[in-house]
Amino acid sequence: MLKTLILLIKTLFQALIEIIFPNFCVGCNKKDTLLCSNCYEKIEFSSFPFNKLEKLKYIDEIIVICRYQGIIKKLIHEFKYKSVINIGKIIAKLIYRSTNIPKCDLLIPIPIHKKKLDKRGFNQSEKIVRELSILTKIPIRNLLLKATNTKSQMSIRDIKERKNNLKNSFEIKKNIPSLPQKVILIDDIVTTGSTLDECAKILKKAGVKKVVGLVLAKG
Repeated sequence: MLKTLILLIKTLFQALIEIIFPNFCVGCNKKDTLLCSNCYEKIEFSSFPFNKLEKLKYIDEIIVICRYQGIIKKLIHEFKYKSVINIGKIIAKLIYRSTNIPKCDLLIPIPIHKKKLDKRGFNQSEKIVRELSILTKIPIRNLLLKATNTKSQMSIRDIKERKNNLKNSFEIKKNIPSLPQKVILIDDIVTTGSTLDECAKILKKAGVKKVVGLVLAKG
């Protein structure tokens, strides 16, 4: 109860800060916008399939919207590490406008461990998914839990070590009445695909038939 209250206070405080202080474009510092039209035009959109899918066992497809560079890199950094929560809306719109989202039963966020959630104050994947759900009219459900507080994937280079770091760290939530046939896992960035693949493993073992990953950028 206390942790929930602290999380709520952090979220409300961040929202208040964003109201009191005007936003600035992450690319050029233009006032009253997080992404101005000029900087938007500089983004190189190129929706493409993940080219290392053969090294993954469980995820059926990974769709990437653009490269992790330039304006996109700045957006994700401000979102994750400076807690500019409204960037979640921008990322959702970029995904929605830039690719044909496959038909599915549910959108699912990648969960983060409660310790990281308490520290950051929000789950960036869930923020994106909630906004994308509004745009697509596809329902959202948190089917997964991050049971183990693993080492950050960004700090690990080797793909085998990345996989071992995540092994058995995710769990399916208990008391779920029924599972969908096809779901889309949403995240901001993909590097080796290990996180998406581990989540897909848990979902498929629970009965989901097809799992697609959809991310903004490839690192």
